[in-house]
Amino acid sequence: HTYWGGDYMPTIARLRPGATLRQADTEIRFLQPQIATLFPWKMPKTWNPDLAAISLQTGLIGDVRERLLILLVAVVLVLLIACANVANLTLSRASIREKEIAIRASMGAARHRIIRQLITESVLMASFGGALGLFLADLGLTLLKSTLPADTPGILSVAIDWRVLLFAAVLVVFTGIASGVA
Repeated sequence: HTYWGGDYMPTIARLRPGATLRQADTEIRFLQPQIATLFPWKMPKTWNPDLAAISLQTGLIGDVRERLLILLVAVVLVLLIACANVANLTLSRASIREKEIAIRASMGAARHRIIRQLITESVLMASFGGALGLFLADLGLTLLKSTLPADTPGILSVAIDWRVLLFAAVLVVFTGIASGVA
């Protein structure tokens, strides 16, 4: 009598309201011997020893979550380094323009007009930086998709969508105004 003991047969079920994953795990282990009798052939007693109830997310994503979190931390650290560098460049640029701003103020330019000009310049520069960042993100995403294994869960659905663009636009405007005021 042959059986497909080496094959994999996932079962997906919904927990009843109020049930926990631990309860489902206990229940499925209790039901396993009864399920084994439903097969048209005799299943060995050691059939499916690592049976466990896991969440659908864990089953689909598996151990990719850890790698993605490490990648996220690395990206955040690079972003923080880039932000610190841009802040230093902005501050050094502001110290160079100190005389220009003092001359404008002494010639009668209102304070709010000087601030408006500085914010406009800063938002414009941040917009160029944001556009470059989105271009590099798209390039990096394409590179990442080509280097990761094709069976990486969800890799085909990863894309830069309107939410990413909206977040980037809000961040660009906020950063431009903050650095312009500073």
